[in-house]
Amino acid sequence: MDDGEIDCGNERTIHMLYLKLARPALGKTMNLVNSSAAEEILQEVFTKLWHNKMKFPNIKSAYAFVYKCCTNAAIDYMRNRNHSHSVLDDEIKSSSISPDDLEQKMLIRDLWAKTVKLLTADEAALFIYRQIEGLSQDEVAEVMHISRRSVNRLQEKLDFKLEKIRSINHVG
Repeated sequence: MDDGEIDCGNERTIHMLYLKLARPALGKTMNLVNSSAAEEILQEVFTKLWHNKMKFPNIKSAYAFVYKCCTNAAIDYMRNRNHSHSVLDDEIKSSSISPDDLEQKMLIRDLWAKTVKLLTADEAALFIYRQIEGLSQDEVAEVMHISRRSVNRLQEKLDFKLEKIRSINHVG
C-alpha cells in the first residue's frame, strides 16, 4: 500500500488505510481536543474518505489529507461555544494535578480557546502544525497543500496577530 495509488472506494484499502493512519492521526488530534471528540472526528474523516471514494497518489498524500481534516475539525470543535474546552479538560479532571498546575492549565486552556476564535482557519492550522506539532515549514506546506512561500506569508500574518493578542493580554 506504500507504493501506488490509494483508492478509498475499495473496502479492503480503506480498512488497511485505517489500520495504518488511525492511531497517529488520533494521537495528534487528541493533542487538541478531548479523547471522545478526537475519536468522533477521526470516524467522520474516514467516513468521508469512504463515501467520497477519494483517491490519493500515495500513502503520504493520504496521511496529509487525514491529518489536515482532523486538525481542521478539531479547530472547528474548539471554536464551537459548546465545545470550547480542549484536551486539557481531561487532564484537569485528573486527581494527580496540583492546585497550581490546575490553575495554570485552566489559564492555558482559556487563552488557547480565545486565541483560536481570533484566528482564521488557516492561521489556527498553521499555529497547531508549527507550534504544537513541531512540523517544519516544508511539512506544513505539504499538509496544507500550499507553497512554502505561502506558508511564510501566513506565518508573518500569524506572528503579527499573535503579537497583538499578547499585547492586549498584557495590557488588560
